[in-house]
Amino acid sequence: MIDPLLAVLKGLRQTGPGRYMARCPAHDDASPSLSVREMSDGRVLIHCFAGCSAAAVMESVGLTLRDLMPQSTGEFRPSSAAVDARDALRGLAESVSILAMIVSDIASGQPVSNRDADLFAVHAGLVMDAARRCGLNLFPRQTA
Repeated sequence: MIDPLLAVLKGLRQTGPGRYMARCPAHDDASPSLSVREMSDGRVLIHCFAGCSAAAVMESVGLTLRDLMPQSTGEFRPSSAAVDARDALRGLAESVSILAMIVSDIASGQPVSNRDADLFAVHAGLVMDAARRCGLNLFPRQTA
């Protein structure tokens, strides 16, 4: 199920077994922001960290959402698989490093390129999402 999609993606690199990153075809993507993962049951999960919908991604390469699913998935039962904490921390550390480099450039007066602005938005979103999932509110509203 994953091969037709992988065949049309640009900037594709494998990040693990059945896991890939590529430039998102639904927007002008200079740096890979599309995550592609093949599940053990044959389903393919895609996520654009810049915010493109899965439908927009698939439409831009001439495929449909149905192309992400095997012909017969059988009975669906949600998995309660835990995320490996080391993988989560590695991802957060990478995001924080990228954010720190961009902030350092800003602090030294260097202009922010469109690519860096996009990277900042993606990685700030990842950090904020991780905090939210842990029940942390990094920007609590102040009451008068």
